[in-house]
Amino acid sequence: MYQIVEGRRYLYTPGSCCLMNRDTLHTEETSTDFICIFFSVSSNFIKMLTNYGNPMLFPQEQHRNTKDFIDFVPRISAKEQKILVHDIFEQMISTLLYPYYGATYHLQDLFFQLIDILCDEQYYQAIHVTAKKNMESL
Repeated sequence: MYQIVEGRRYLYTPGSCCLMNRDTLHTEETSTDFICIFFSVSSNFIKMLTNYGNPMLFPQEQHRNTKDFIDFVPRISAKEQKILVHDIFEQMISTLLYPYYGATYHLQDLFFQLIDILCDEQYYQAIHVTAKKNMESL
């Protein structure tokens, strides 16, 4: 699948994904068969995750508001992706469909588990991409 991000075209191979600011202009190119999960996180949920603007304890937890994005290329097999990543999405969907007292905290935990897996060099290669604005996107 190809994704057009801020006017530039990027190839996403099976199992790869990206994390981007929700204000980043992007669209997918539908030239081949693919299954894709779009996981949009609300601004309020991000505020909760980032401690409502209060300082976090560790430098890697600091949040930047940029149009940069991160590509995650799998270093693991499709079977390992199913066990590690797909199951997290299934738990998220189940929690969203059947919420219970404390479900918000469970979703936060699942989100952090997902980010932890994606940022672990053993599982994924994280590639930082700077999305340059062009006049057309403005």
